[in-house]
Amino acid sequence: MLPAHAIPVGGFDPRAKLSITITNLSSFPVTVSELGLLYKGTNERGEIINPILLDGGSWPRRLEPRSSITVCSQLPEVTESKIKCSYAETQCGVVVKGNSDALKQIANEQIKKTRHNKKELNE
Repeated sequence: MLPAHAIPVGGFDPRAKLSITITNLSSFPVTVSELGLLYKGTNERGEIINPILLDGGSWPRRLEPRSSITVCSQLPEVTESKIKCSYAETQCGVVVKGNSDALKQIANEQIKKTRHNKKELNE
């Protein structure tokens, strides 16, 4: 699993700033039923409810062996907790986590926004 920046072009939803590529590395098909972000210091999940599938397919998604899907989404709402990693869960309950430099950058940007918002509230 690889989280990255999404760069919307053309008629693509300009709010889509996060992309996650999920690859089925197993020798059998799996159905990915949930994906999102996990946060440091909490069990909170930031589930992506309606991911945008780049191939126009439906969600949840069945992935054949060695196949991949890339989904896009808006960035999560700014929270007190820092983003730890992305996750995907299969219908049978297996959770896979992924991280990248891009997701770390997104997490740091979200923390800056949180601090900025707090500062504005205190002024």
